[in-house]
Amino acid sequence: MSGASELALLVEAEARLDRELADARREAAAIERTARERVEAAAAALAEQLAAERARVSAEVETETATRLAAIHAEASAAIERFEAVRGPRAAAIAAGVVDALVARVHAE
Repeated sequence: MSGASELALLVEAEARLDRELADARREAAAIERTARERVEAAAAALAEQLAAERARVSAEVETETATRLAAIHAEASAAIERFEAVRGPRAAAIAAGVVDALVARVHAE
C-alpha cells in the first residue's frame, strides 16, 4: 500500500471518528437535557408538596389556636360572670376589659 493510500485511509478513519464523537456528544447532551428536565420536574413537584404541607400545617395551627382561644374566652367569660356575681358589675367590666386585652394580644401574636 502506498503512502497516499494509507493517508487517505487515515483521513477517512479520522473523519469517521470525528462523526462518531459528534454523535456521542449530541447523545450525551440529549441525555443531560433529559436528566435536567427530570430533576427540575421533581424539584417543582417537591416544592408543590412542601407548599401544600405548609398550608395544611398552617391551617391546623390556626384551627387549634382558634379552638384554644375560644375555650380560654369561654372560661374567662364564666370567671367574669362569677366575679360580677361576687363583686358587682363595675368590677366585672374592668375584669372583662383586661380579658379582652389579653385575648387581643394573643390574636396579634
